[in-house]
Amino acid sequence: MYYKQEEFPTITEINLRKIFDEASGSSHHAGDQQTEEAVNQEEHSEREIFLVYSGKTSFLCNGKIFELKDKEAFFINSWVPHQQDYSSCYTSGVHLWFHLHVAKLLVSIVKIGENGRCYAWHLVFPPDLLSVIERRWNLAEKSQDFSEKNKFYSGIIRILLEEFALQNRKIITHPAGEYLVQSIEFYLGANYGRRVQIDELAKFAGTNRSQLMRLFKKYRHMTIGEYIDQQRMAFIEKAQNRGLNQKEIGWQLGFSSASAFYLWKKRKKINIKKRK
Repeated sequence: MYYKQEEFPTITEINLRKIFDEASGSSHHAGDQQTEEAVNQEEHSEREIFLVYSGKTSFLCNGKIFELKDKEAFFINSWVPHQQDYSSCYTSGVHLWFHLHVAKLLVSIVKIGENGRCYAWHLVFPPDLLSVIERRWNLAEKSQDFSEKNKFYSGIIRILLEEFALQNRKIITHPAGEYLVQSIEFYLGANYGRRVQIDELAKFAGTNRSQLMRLFKKYRHMTIGEYIDQQRMAFIEKAQNRGLNQKEIGWQLGFSSASAFYLWKKRKKINIKKRK
């Protein structure tokens, strides 16, 4: 399998219309609890950047609904609650997601078809780029001047798109099994191991359950379940430091109920500190 730059030939020629963050004025507030509960939300320590390359969409962030058009970007800071899933509010188009994980800079290119179905490609940027992006974001966060903050944000987008162009000049090739496992590993990492079913992962990867489990074990020397537990544990540690209680942590990890989360903790012998 491979992904070539020709699929997005003008991606680096983007002239940003507007950049948002949680402090920006929105089109309207979510308004009531029912509106917010109707949309799956998440909050986590990793920062993310959402760039609408083409199309338009509504996006819920920090209790406000933003209307984004093509060539507009959203900077999502640490622990800011925001929309998690793609839904019917997304029209056909191309979106880029940049995930700033610890020692990793992950990129998702999501193409939404006319029927609403999503197709995704993934890239991993060099880790040294992460520190540059984080440093500039920190400067933007400290700035009280909107135009200065916007310059920092625009500079970050420019760096990311330049690296995107460099990555896509190459034809990225892997053995079919390795590519499949990388895609699943990326998906699990970006979603912190939550709301994940093996059958859904197999469908995402375009294979069957047994083949997926066999290949993951072969290339990563652990089961998918063990890898998911690793991602959950990492999230729990960060959430504890943030001060989230057990109910909040279980909900963020996608457990259907408090009892389901309790049973998982008991089975894995995990102790979560109670909030003082």
